[in-house]
Amino acid sequence: MKLAQVSSPVRTVFHGAGQFLAIALYFAAIAGIIHYSVAAHNVASEASLIELSQLILLAASVFTFRRIAHVHCAYNSAASLMSAFFLVLMIRELDATLDMVFHGFGKSRRSPSRHSLFGQQPKTGVKRLRVWQESSHLNSLPY
Repeated sequence: MKLAQVSSPVRTVFHGAGQFLAIALYFAAIAGIIHYSVAAHNVASEASLIELSQLILLAASVFTFRRIAHVHCAYNSAASLMSAFFLVLMIRELDATLDMVFHGFGKSRRSPSRHSLFGQQPKTGVKRLRVWQESSHLNSLPY
């Protein structure tokens, strides 16, 4: 017995309804996670359900853009850049977990600390800026 083929407009409607249902379930899941976390008073901790779902969504974004980069050669550069961006965001969100390895694990060793920038040496930066402004070619521009 051969099944009748569904016409193209009906197939299009069912495809659109399926996509709508998937997106609606996605948003309902996010709303449910937020509602559960707020009701359980577990919003501010690093081990909350919101943080876990955020990491899952970031990981899904990384893998999705990596897949796009491998499948579509035309979008390789852009998809790789977006994948790297979401990977950096994911690493930044894992700072509490990486601090278990040692404190400040995710921070660069070469970057100056916040204390030295804003606490002890504000005058040297201003002096350097003034020296640069006085010696630069900006003074000769006609504006």
